Amino acid sequence: MGIYNCHTHIFTLACVPNRAMGVPLANWISGDRVGRAIAKFANWVTPNSPKRSLGRYLTFAEIGLSATQKNVFDDLLSVYKEWGTVKFVVLPMDMEQMGAGLPNKIYRDQLKEIIDIRKNNSGYADILLPFLFVDPNRFSNGDAVLNFVRDYIEVHGFVGIKLYPAVGYYPFDEKLDKMYGYAEQHQIPILTHCTQGPTYYRGNLDNKRNPRFRPDYLDLKSKDNDDFQRNFTDPRNYRYVLDTLGFRNLKINLAHYGGADSMLGRSKKNNGWYPEIKQLMAEFPNVYTDISYTLYNTDDDFALYKKLLADLNDPAIGNKILFGTDFYVTTPAKPEDKLRDEFYSFLVKNNSEPIFDKITQTVPQTYLTSDFYVAD
Repeated sequence: MGIYNCHTHIFTLACVPNRAMGVPLANWISGDRVGRAIAKFANWVTPNSPKRSLGRYLTFAEIGLSATQKNVFDDLLSVYKEWGTVKFVVLPMDMEQMGAGLPNKIYRDQLKEIIDIRKNNSGYADILLPFLFVDPNRFSNGDAVLNFVRDYIEVHGFVGIKLYPAVGYYPFDEKLDKMYGYAEQHQIPILTHCTQGPTYYRGNLDNKRNPRFRPDYLDLKSKDNDDFQRNFTDPRNYRYVLDTLGFRNLKINLAHYGGADSMLGRSKKNNGWYPEIKQLMAEFPNVYTDISYTLYNTDDDFALYKKLLADLNDPAIGNKILFGTDFYVTTPAKPEDKLRDEFYSFLVKNNSEPIFDKITQTVPQTYLTSDFYVAD
């Protein structure tokens, strides 16, 4: 039985619009060896400082400078070569609708490259498990969304669906309804970004102020794009999907557990996200979370790890937490092997090694298995 890393990325910088991070660095770095040197230097001087956005972006860019997604995936495999069979949920990104310009490699070509990697490399189809990124802003109606999803799930062997509302939509967008019904019917796993980060909608906010539902917690008057992204990403939005719209059995991972700052109670505006995700997991049968990126934080004598361990031992939610790292986005905060090994060592020291098996094997098997894919 192999283990699963349920949250990784292999897209290259060519897939990223020039202003995805708000500054026009991508084109300069991708064609300039000085940019590579700066990226290496930034990684050296800020290895544990994910809040230093320039250092984070440059390091992110350095890894993304790989010529192909296969190069990035092979780098990921090399980190786990002594761990036996490891399978990776790979999450592409469609950033073409976020008001940041167009990437050099369009989204369809990014997907084709993933399909070719799985088809042309022996054994890769078994260990590279792609999710399909869906942005309703790309499509004219719900039928178009559904047809797009069915094609990649049923024809091309994609294993699940990736949502990233921060790029400019609400998860209760009516164009997603038919997709949700299809996913619920076939128990196809969905993973959705559920923390506030540096990748968010950069365009005009005027057409984002009239959502389908208008709960009081939405700050629709905000004029700052970074602040406004919380409206898209707030985990309370999923109550409308699961309850109001009636998709109570939808299998969905609210990734990142709300973020480390929310978990540690030090977020100025998002402290409620972590307890809300816990409540959703306890209340709905197929709501999950993962600990990707969040794992980097070992401050205050492993306070976050201790909180995670308590949740993993909670009978109400402990079987709904997935292992994931967020490779390679985490690199400027902590190298992949250190990120993984620190958490594993913490569990061993706390007589909780079986929990690592649970979050890397047992829970992913339940989460990933659908009518079209059986996780073993």
